[in-house]
Amino acid sequence: MNIAPNSPIADSTIVAILRQRAAREPDRTAFIHLISDHERESLTYGELDRRAAGIARWLIEHGAGGKRVILAHPTGLAFIAAFFGCLYAGAQAVPQPAYLRPRHLQKLAAIASDCGAAMGLTDSATLGRLLGARLKDSKGLAWTASDQIAPADGSAPLPPVEAHSLAYLQYTSGSTAAPRGVCISHANLMAHLSDLTRSYGAGPDDVLVSWLPHFHDMGLVGKPLFAVYLGASCVMLSPLQFMQRPARWLQAITDFRGTISAAPNFAYELCAAKIAPDQRQSLDLSHWRLALNGAEPVRAETHRRFLAAFAPQDLQPQALSPCYGLAEATLMVSTSLPSQPARIVAFDRASILARKPLPANGANAVELVGCGPPNAGVRVAIIDPDMGAEVSDGAIGEIWVKGASIAEGYFVAPEASAETFGARLGNDEGPYLRTGDLGFLHEGELFIAGRLKDLIIVNGRNLYPQDIEQSAQAGQPALIAGRGAAFGVDRGEGERLVLVQELHREVAGHKVADLDMSALITEMRAAILNEHEVHAAAILLTAPGTLPVTSSGKLARHAARDLFLAGRLIHLAAWHEPGWPLPAAANL
Repeated sequence: MNIAPNSPIADSTIVAILRQRAAREPDRTAFIHLISDHERESLTYGELDRRAAGIARWLIEHGAGGKRVILAHPTGLAFIAAFFGCLYAGAQAVPQPAYLRPRHLQKLAAIASDCGAAMGLTDSATLGRLLGARLKDSKGLAWTASDQIAPADGSAPLPPVEAHSLAYLQYTSGSTAAPRGVCISHANLMAHLSDLTRSYGAGPDDVLVSWLPHFHDMGLVGKPLFAVYLGASCVMLSPLQFMQRPARWLQAITDFRGTISAAPNFAYELCAAKIAPDQRQSLDLSHWRLALNGAEPVRAETHRRFLAAFAPQDLQPQALSPCYGLAEATLMVSTSLPSQPARIVAFDRASILARKPLPANGANAVELVGCGPPNAGVRVAIIDPDMGAEVSDGAIGEIWVKGASIAEGYFVAPEASAETFGARLGNDEGPYLRTGDLGFLHEGELFIAGRLKDLIIVNGRNLYPQDIEQSAQAGQPALIAGRGAAFGVDRGEGERLVLVQELHREVAGHKVADLDMSALITEMRAAILNEHEVHAAAILLTAPGTLPVTSSGKLARHAARDLFLAGRLIHLAAWHEPGWPLPAAANL
């Protein structure tokens, strides 16, 4: 017997839902982890309940009940059990990557200190290496392998979990500022999962497939938590498995008849570029009814390329669904409706820069992809960031969001919380979440224009970095799409434009080092000047993987700017105006 998401139990907590599902359908498969191409493991709702109960007992016995617990697991069932074990114990899970490089360990230690973690959980394979790494500044944080904790009787009593209590901390990716712990309550989570269910028309017969990292909001809320809420099954593979061979993602959707799966724009671009026509023949995407594209700007060309590449595999045009969200809103703010194709609209470029977008065609038009209407239960206001008032219909402003799924604030950061989560309109309506993103509503859909903090202002003109990056990349196969960072630098003469762009290692079988770099940069400069009427002060071409990214894979433009100013961006080729010192060059 399935529990309908709109039943009374859905108004409680995700803990109550899991316990009820385990009691009523203990043998129903909840999760399948694809360890490799030939090995997998699974977990039923009954098994998940018992493993979570055992971890909860252990946490309570060791004094972690009601406290923060770091979870540093690789993709797998151990993380799922540990996360729910924290919720069962009334502890607050703090999901983090299980990366062991020094800079990642430093960040992990800083987050453990920031949230006052009582202990850390990981899996057996990671524990020894984690302890051997000797985390600095972690104040003696004790680590335990959660997969070695014995399961408990699923009927064992557990402490009550209040709906408005803190469920977990979702640390932001840190694309424009230091990562902060977003306080997600059980009520926030339940309100959001209810919104997603209504917006997506989802139910227990759906099959969710994900390679997204579980420490990212889309990889956590959008897949395992959503699956439990629906009573559905979730198939997981690791980000590394996807990056090594993108076809694995679509093959998993084929093999398990996946219906809902999400990824950032770069993943769709990678699949279209790297999955050869002969590899596509084994794919059947006819069941994939909701292919969510979010977490980074959605590119119109990627949207079209992916649909064209996989139409022979019965991918339906309305399946590809651009969306917009952020951790502070639990996950999604808006999603394209699964019943109709996403909207791509061409706007006059000058009108976009003037923050009054007008549909247009021709050479001066820029295409934007609609991210759908605001989700059920969400109120979106578009605010003039200078005046603090709602803009006229269709104008660009900062996106403010209000609703039951919006978090109450950042963990132990009252000033930042008040600034971000306490915004109010002139009539005192609020509080609203200030997203820091610029956007506008067009015919009921939300369109994203860029990040407020990423805006480049040259000679009084607003420039959106993603527009500069896309213009430079267009028609240049040597440049990696989506792997450029444009930013402004002021050396005392006003802000000037700088672009750092990653190169493919090979193009059509030839090493990039053999290409005419000078001619390539000249073409990039000309494209930027022709389309945006601005001169670049410096352009650097770098090796793949040079640009800094956040833990969720987003470009960190501010970090790239800092590296540029510090002279630490090693480049393969560069052009710059006189007086602009550059870092040392390197060979590809």
